[in-house]
Amino acid sequence: MDEAELIERCRAGDRAAFAELVAPSRERVWAVCVRITGNRYDAEDALQDALIVAWQNLDKLRGTAAFGTWLYRIASNAALAVVRTRRGEVLDERVEDEYVSGKRLSPRAWSTVMRSDEPFPSSRTVSGCHRVA
Repeated sequence: MDEAELIERCRAGDRAAFAELVAPSRERVWAVCVRITGNRYDAEDALQDALIVAWQNLDKLRGTAAFGTWLYRIASNAALAVVRTRRGEVLDERVEDEYVSGKRLSPRAWSTVMRSDEPFPSSRTVSGCHRVA
């Protein structure tokens, strides 16, 4: 079955057709998610988000691009969104590690500590800066 037929079946709600449509792009899409996020767990989140967005927006797929290209772009955007969401958490973890270990704080870490309301922030205060996803 060719790509156009699979897309039409997907638009009619056929999930098996969607799995078949995604299969040829699976490794490439996974690779871009891992490459952008830098770790397996965030890549899994990004890939799941991308597949959901693709399924929900099949009606917006124009015939000018191949499905794999369209899915790759959705996955790239999903991975970038995960990175933007996680960026503050990673910085705060590094700040906490530096602060608790007694290492000299980097300027970025120091600015995070100084944003605290307490005059002498504890490691709990610094870790409290984490954004919960």
